[in-house]
Amino acid sequence: MKKKKLNKRNGFILNRAAHRAALLYFCPMQFLFISGGELTVVLLVALFVLGPKRIPEVARGLAKAIKTVRNASNEIKREIADAAEKDSAISELKTTVQDAKTTLNEVVDAVKRE
Repeated sequence: MKKKKLNKRNGFILNRAAHRAALLYFCPMQFLFISGGELTVVLLVALFVLGPKRIPEVARGLAKAIKTVRNASNEIKREIADAAEKDSAISELKTTVQDAKTTLNEVVDAVKRE
């Protein structure tokens, strides 16, 4: 039996997956299940390591890299969808050709009998 977890905010009992999904839906800033305290520590370490002058520069570079990865991912998804669409069109065309071939063979057989 799955372990149930009580959501203190509204009193519902949820399983772990539903609880995480609800957290992501209601708390969009909580990504990758990093709590606010952990995020603060990461930001403070970045501030000490990079310094206040380089943080905006690094953030822009990181945002640009994320955008590039997202665009590449979307392009791959589009290519896969196009390939699937072509596949379905090709299989539909093969079915149509097969039906036409069957009909033509029936007509040829009927003509030969007469």
